[in-house]
Amino acid sequence: MDDLPSPPRSVLLFHACHGRTSTGDAYRATLSRPGGSDRQVHVLVLDARVDPRSPAIARLQSEVRALASTRIPALQSVLELAQSEGRVVVLSELFDARDLGSLLTDGLPLRALLDVLGEVAAALDTAWNALGPDGAQLRLVHQDVRPGTLLVGRHGDVRLAEFGLGRALSADLPGGEHSHWLYMAPERFTKGADHPAADIYSLGNILYEGIVGRHPFYGKTFTELYPYMRDPVRAEEWLAEQLAGLPFDVPPAVEALVTGMLAVDPQRRPTAREVSRECDRISDQVSGFPLKRWARERQWPPQPTVPAPLVGREVPVQPLHQGGGAGTPPIAPPALLPSVAPEWDPLDAPGPKLASSVPVSSGRGSSRTGTPAPVSA
Repeated sequence: MDDLPSPPRSVLLFHACHGRTSTGDAYRATLSRPGGSDRQVHVLVLDARVDPRSPAIARLQSEVRALASTRIPALQSVLELAQSEGRVVVLSELFDARDLGSLLTDGLPLRALLDVLGEVAAALDTAWNALGPDGAQLRLVHQDVRPGTLLVGRHGDVRLAEFGLGRALSADLPGGEHSHWLYMAPERFTKGADHPAADIYSLGNILYEGIVGRHPFYGKTFTELYPYMRDPVRAEEWLAEQLAGLPFDVPPAVEALVTGMLAVDPQRRPTAREVSRECDRISDQVSGFPLKRWARERQWPPQPTVPAPLVGREVPVQPLHQGGGAGTPPIAPPALLPSVAPEWDPLDAPGPKLASSVPVSSGRGSSRTGTPAPVSA
C-alpha cells in the first residue's frame, strides 16, 4: 500500500537577521501557510537548549494566549509559539523599529523618552489588571524590561517586546537570568519576585540612563553587583549617591519620579498606572520634541543586519505541542504554574564588564554634586 501523502506544512523563508543576543536570533521572514497565505513576520529563534516541552514554555504559551485576548496597543503582538527543526520560535508582528538602547545612544530627548516610558507603563498596568477570557485578573508581568525590549517605530509607535520570555529562558538555560541582571530589581535576586513593581524598577533604570547617560550601576560585574542587591541598606546608599549626581537642569518632577521608581523597597515604588500618568503629566515640563514629532523629524537609517545561519533558508514550521505525551507537562493557566526562581551563585556567572549602551557623558548639564558619580566600587 502506498504511503499516504504528508499533510501540507507551513514554512518560514528567512530574509535577514537583525540581531543575535542571549535571548535568541531575531529574523525578518515570510510565513507561508498551506493554501497560499503569506505574511511577513518577526521571528525569534530561541537557543537550542530551550526545551519545547518544559513547564516554562507551557506557561509562556498560556501567557501569549491570555494577552492575545486583551488589546494592549503597546505590546508587540505574538502570533504564536511554534517549532522549527527542533527549535522553539516566537512568531510576532513585523514592526519596523529600533530598540531603545540604540536610540539613547543617538540622543533620544528626555521628553520623548518620557513618552516611551509612559506608554510602556500603561501596557504593564493593563497586563496586570485587565480581565482575561475567564473574567479573572490577568496578573501578568514582563520580568525582562530593558532597552533591548522597548521598540520605537518610525512614526513614534511604541512596542514592548518579549513579554514573559526572559522568565522562560531563565528556567531552561543555566544562568539565564544573569544575561540581563543589570535591570533586575533587588527583590528578584533573593525571591524571584513575580510582581509588577519589579518591572517599574527596570523602567526606572532606563529613565536614569536617559537622564545621566549611563546606568546607575555602570561598570559593575554581576559578582560586584550581587552583594548590593542582597543588602537593601547598601543598595539604598549606592542609589542615593547616584541620584544625588543628577544634572541641575532635571525638573524636580522628573527627579522625584526616577527616585521613586528606583526605590529598593518595592512597596515604595509607584504603580505602573501612576508612572504612566506621571510621565504624561510632566512631559510638557521638559524641553525637546515629543516622541511622535521627534520620530517624524529623525533620519532613520536602514535597519542593521548581521550574518546568521538561517538567512536565505526555507524551513518547515509546526505548532508547538504541549501535553499528550509521557512526561509532557500539560498547559496550565499562568496562576497554576510555579514562578521560576532559581538559586544563583554569583561566582558561577561573573560576566564581563558591562559596555554601556549610551555615552558616559550625557551633555545635559553638570551634576548636583559637581563631580561625576563613581562608576565602580
